[in-house]
Amino acid sequence: MRRVRLLVLLSSLVLAGALALPAGALAKRWSAHAGDVSAVLTYTSTTTHPFRNARLTISRAGQQAYTAPVKLADCGSYCAPGEITVNGKSPLAVADIEGGDQPDVILGLFTGGAHCCFWDEVFSLDPGTMTYVMHDHDFADPGANLAKVDGKWEFVSADASFEYAFDGYAVSGFPLQIWSFTGGAFTNTTRQFPALIRTDAASWWKVFTHHYAHGEGAIGAWAADEDLLGNEKLVASTLAKQLRLHHLRTDPGFPAGQKFINLLQKLLRTYGYTS
Repeated sequence: MRRVRLLVLLSSLVLAGALALPAGALAKRWSAHAGDVSAVLTYTSTTTHPFRNARLTISRAGQQAYTAPVKLADCGSYCAPGEITVNGKSPLAVADIEGGDQPDVILGLFTGGAHCCFWDEVFSLDPGTMTYVMHDHDFADPGANLAKVDGKWEFVSADASFEYAFDGYAVSGFPLQIWSFTGGAFTNTTRQFPALIRTDAASWWKVFTHHYAHGEGAIGAWAADEDLLGNEKLVASTLAKQLRLHHLRTDPGFPAGQKFINLLQKLLRTYGYTS
């Protein structure tokens, strides 16, 4: 499940033209602003190292309030910008995601690899020092869409905990996961959005009923969504029915039938979907 990052209602997003550098390197610059807060991301890029010498600078009312190299421990020798805008091209945005009339700066990063990992860094103003403090979160393979939900900015993502648990990656299920950022911390607030959970559950159920041969990942994600809604009895009875119908099938090497149900219920408890 690869993300197309979403951000709406930004004041502006400007890409400056790349400048030719020695040895085939390109200088890249992204900028964004909202209210009196502006942010500029600069870095150099080559074919093998797309994100070198990265620096983020934040200004308030025309005065520099923060400037530092961009760092992410999980990047190792490779890192790249991650997209967070509606057009899927910019790694940088400014928006008041905490609802405190003070815009935050959001930077998206990608660690590289076939199935990992998208990180978001949020820079929020510390009123005591009047500079910006960075907080980050690993959204793993699904990544996150930054979108307004019920009038508030949320990081809409999916739970990668069940990845490879019941089948290969391509047919693994990722139940809905929503994160809020307030007070300098990311908090899982998925249960506060039952309508979105129901929609996600319906989509996973549709996948399951169209692909019984590889449906365990889909019904696993469906079960997680339904447990979040408090429908544990429905989940248990549905799994029992699908077992009788011989629909709980998967590839060799993964648990099927009753073994699948046992593992799924264990993981639902472990990951906090049910008690």
